[in-house]
Amino acid sequence: MNTLFSLLRDDPALRQLTEVFAQPAAQTMLHGAAGALKHAAVAAAYDAAPRPLAIVTAGRDALRAWQEDLTALLPEVDVYELPELDRIDFAAPGAAKGLE
Repeated sequence: MNTLFSLLRDDPALRQLTEVFAQPAAQTMLHGAAGALKHAAVAAAYDAAPRPLAIVTAGRDALRAWQEDLTALLPEVDVYELPELDRIDFAAPGAAKGLE
């Protein structure tokens, strides 16, 4: 993977992503790449500056794709799936009153 990662980091946009990953923790949104290219770019940036990383996906299919690609690209790194939270926190005025 070192050869693949070094080739990816030669791209100016992906080099910038690697620089962002090397900075103190912050929220980063990667756009303009899709699918396996995005996964490989994130893996290359992570490989250059390893640290805890959370990836939020839109659904189970996207989650599985990330898991498969990251496991293949970074075999020495543990990839965890956190449980979904299915809840809404809000207060509805008058909700305590009964419906008459």
